[in-house]
Amino acid sequence: MLLNYLYDNQEELLERELSMIVLSDSKIFEKKYRTKICKLLCKYMDFEDKLEGIDNEREREKVILEEFNIYENPSYVYLKGMVSISLRNGERLEIGKFPLALSSEFISEITSITVKSRKIVTVENLTSFHRVNGMEDTYIYLAGYHNTEKQSLLKRIAEENPDKDWFHFGDIDPDGFYILEHLKKGTGIDILPLFMEREQLESYRNYCKPLNQNDLVKAGNLIEKGCYTDTLQYMLEHNCKLEQEIVSFQTARLL
Repeated sequence: MLLNYLYDNQEELLERELSMIVLSDSKIFEKKYRTKICKLLCKYMDFEDKLEGIDNEREREKVILEEFNIYENPSYVYLKGMVSISLRNGERLEIGKFPLALSSEFISEITSITVKSRKIVTVENLTSFHRVNGMEDTYIYLAGYHNTEKQSLLKRIAEENPDKDWFHFGDIDPDGFYILEHLKKGTGIDILPLFMEREQLESYRNYCKPLNQNDLVKAGNLIEKGCYTDTLQYMLEHNCKLEQEIVSFQTARLL
C-alpha cells in the first residue's frame, strides 16, 4: 500500500502526513516502515548517482523519499541578494540583503527569476549562509545534498540567467566536495568551489579536525577521479579537514 501510494504521489507531503493518510498513525511510518520502504526502493530502482557519497543512513532515506515528494519537514530554498521574482498573479518581488524562504508551493507560482548580480553562490550550511553578506552577490542555501526539485530550480535560474558565474561554498572536507559533485551532476551547471582550497586549511589549521576512515575513502575516490586533487592531497598529507563556519565568520565580507 505504501509503495503504491509513493509511486502515484504528485503532491508535497510530510512524512507524518503520509503516515496518517496511509497508516492512520502519524508516527508509525517513521518508527516501523521508513527504512524498510527505502531499502525496497533502492533494490528495485536506480538511485546510485543520487546517493553517491552519502553514507549517513538518514540522509540517504531523505534523498530517496524526496524523489517521491515526501519530506521530513517542509522544504524551503533560502535566497538573498539582487534577485527579482515574477509570479503568475502579476506580483513582482524584490529580494535584497535579508533572506527569503521559498516554499515548494511558492516556487511553482514563479514565472521568471532575474538575478542582477554577476556571481551566484550556493552555500552548504545555514550558519554560513546567514553570515555571508556581500550585496553584490546572490546566495542560495539548499541544505547539504540536494533533491531533484531544488536542482530543477537551480537549472531554471541558470537557464534564465545564462551569463552568471556559479560557485559553491561548503565544508572543506571530502563530504563537502561530494556535495559539490552531486550538485554539478544534478544540475549540469559548471560550479566552482569557493574558499574550499588548501589555503583555507593552512590559514585555519588550528580549527581543523583529523580525518576519519570514511573521509579517507572518499578523498581517495575523488582523487582517483581527478577531482580537487591539490586540496584533497593536502588533507591526506596533513590529516585535516575544516568546517566552513570559521571561514564564513572570518571572511564574510570577502565572499
